[in-house]
Amino acid sequence: MKSKKIKRTLASILMGAAASLSLADKVQGQIISITSVVINDADQGPPEIDGTNMVWSDNRAADNNLDIYMIDLSTLTQKQITSDLSDQLDPDISGDTIVWTHYQSKGNPNGSDIYKATDLDNDPPTISNISNSIFSQMHPRIYGNVVVWDSDESGDGLIKYIYKYDITTPGTPPVKISEDGVSAENPDIYENTIVWQQWNETDIDIYKLGPQ
Repeated sequence: MKSKKIKRTLASILMGAAASLSLADKVQGQIISITSVVINDADQGPPEIDGTNMVWSDNRAADNNLDIYMIDLSTLTQKQITSDLSDQLDPDISGDTIVWTHYQSKGNPNGSDIYKATDLDNDPPTISNISNSIFSQMHPRIYGNVVVWDSDESGDGLIKYIYKYDITTPGTPPVKISEDGVSAENPDIYENTIVWQQWNETDIDIYKLGPQ
């Protein structure tokens, strides 16, 4: 599980025309070393980490689409998770499960779903659609067995709702947890608490759903 006592910090650092991913080791809050772990001519998107496994999106494929990759930071062994002709991006990882935004056709800003990969030691891993909605689903985050994301239900980005889903209950629909008629997006989850941005009449606030 993701720990709040993180000893390693990941950063995306621009290097020329492409981006690389670097690992910073910290002891008592002080950076003691920075190591580049992913360097190639492609661009790497923002990384996420759980334990020694890190995930990110990468456009190294010949058709320049974004795929999801994983690296074991203890061995620097990389693995390609997706190879679809459309874009996959914004991944997150918890234990043996990776989630990401999967676009149904390349260059289409709409028509995205939330996908997950399990059995990460297999080649290929087991991949499935967990949102399967007529609306665009984006920004997934996972902790343990629970995934949260936002859903563009107005079709123009003006009204989004937060959903949560337990991956141990296949066939059960995701549950909407944010307020009707008020746009909410960019959720995150830790243990039993979910947080997100919510657009109110005059400003943007942070909301949470968790133990009282």
